[in-house]
Amino acid sequence: CAIADGIMPGNADRNYVIRRILRRGIMYGRKNLGLKTGFFEQLVAPVVESLGDVFPELKTQRVMIERAIRAEEESFGKTLDRGLAVFTDEVAKLSSTLRSNLSPGSARVPRAASGVSPDAPQNIRYSKRRLPHFERPWGKYHLAFSTHERRPLAPEARQLVLDAILHGHREGRYHLYAAAVLPDHVHLLLEPQPKSGAPAAQTEFHSLTEILHSLKSFTAHAINKASGASGSVWEKESFDRLIRSESDLVEKFNYIADNPRNSGLADVDGAYPFVWLGEPEAARRDAGQSPRDAGAPQIVPGHIAFLLYDTYGFPLDMTQLLAAERGLTVDVAGFEAEMEKQRERARAARKTEVILGATEGAAAVAATKFEGYSIDPTTTFHAHVTDVVKTEKDTFLVFDTTPFYAEMGGQVGDSGHALIGGHKVDLVDCIRDKSGRHLHKLVPALNSQPSTLNFAAGTAATLHVDYARRRAISRHHSAAHLVHWALRKILGTHVRQFGTHKTPDRLRFDFTHFEALTAAQIKECEQLINEKVIDNAKVE
Repeated sequence: CAIADGIMPGNADRNYVIRRILRRGIMYGRKNLGLKTGFFEQLVAPVVESLGDVFPELKTQRVMIERAIRAEEESFGKTLDRGLAVFTDEVAKLSSTLRSNLSPGSARVPRAASGVSPDAPQNIRYSKRRLPHFERPWGKYHLAFSTHERRPLAPEARQLVLDAILHGHREGRYHLYAAAVLPDHVHLLLEPQPKSGAPAAQTEFHSLTEILHSLKSFTAHAINKASGASGSVWEKESFDRLIRSESDLVEKFNYIADNPRNSGLADVDGAYPFVWLGEPEAARRDAGQSPRDAGAPQIVPGHIAFLLYDTYGFPLDMTQLLAAERGLTVDVAGFEAEMEKQRERARAARKTEVILGATEGAAAVAATKFEGYSIDPTTTFHAHVTDVVKTEKDTFLVFDTTPFYAEMGGQVGDSGHALIGGHKVDLVDCIRDKSGRHLHKLVPALNSQPSTLNFAAGTAATLHVDYARRRAISRHHSAAHLVHWALRKILGTHVRQFGTHKTPDRLRFDFTHFEALTAAQIKECEQLINEKVIDNAKVE
């Protein structure tokens, strides 16, 4: 609907919003669904079908909408894979850095050990397990373990297991969010807590190994004792997964809550006695955003996020989404710092000289009266000097009235000459300052010897505009309007002028569109413009 209203994907303001929406969808389709370029364009038809009667512009602009989306797909598709490769390489470097801090063979250590986690806050202890990863301080985990050979537990045994799980929660070994004891396996959602009695200089957490060993050992002994049996109750292997985000935590909470019903274990009222659920809102509050996790996540550097934005067209929120999927965060402050550096470079590139008046007072800043709309080769204007403005490089004359058009709207200023005290003074350019004064630039040769001429305020002057040059500029001004008209006729009314530059020698016309013009479109545009030129219609 926005594209139908003429908002094309772009790099600023509302256009950038459209681009971000499209690119996030394109990335998801390519990366998560394996769809090929062109899939997003196919979504236009059902939208037009469902909304076209209410928003008729969707029907009239359908082709343009499809082409705009297709162009964005193709444009972003060219850099998406390369950008994802850059991001993946950076994540691999972060993981490599993490692994390099592990002791050799840590992934094969058969028992728990302790040390300082590379991504942990100062004085925090971690537990190193058989799995090749670090347990994160204040990390939240989804755990699962199953019975030996998937033998079902009697209801009495399931209740015993649930009681043991809640006992660990009450004792403060872990904070339990949810638990479900199913006939042949158990699901837990928990956060290991610090051990009591640890030295004040450090904090050591209950490890997953300790938690699981304690649960399995106690419940196996109790179940065998109650049933008069012996042998293994639980499989040695277990599953654990670090929760990466708030949505991840809530998803696992709901998974555990719904598991008995989805497995057909709940009764007619939807109840299952061997499930324990904490407050889901507490889960949301405690997930991901807790200050306790502030030192834990690995961070994608700001300069990488900026590289993805500047070179590969990845909006920041897209990089943040990719990072969140891997349990990472993005250095937003670093990204903004890189953005500011780019802005500074852009400002420096277009930096213009600040022109200050040589005199002060209300009279010195009075706007110049412009009377140059209707001139011919013989037109002369009588004026008086009101001020002389100097910069490090140039000298400018200010008159009370002038036929010289000052540079604005992409059109360069007029040139010509002035007769002052019987001397001809060449004026090579005309610009306008913030107060509305037209500043007539002297040729550089006069800057070194201005004392030979009298430029005192009130001095009479006769001004002449270079008429042939003005006419050449005017033709390009008219041509800009013709180009705009032809482009809108060929491409559609969504085309908007974004800037022009008119000189005696050439015209540059910037416009918004979602793809480059084809050779046939350029030829058609030229033909339409030339037809209007041949008509020689009056310019209003």
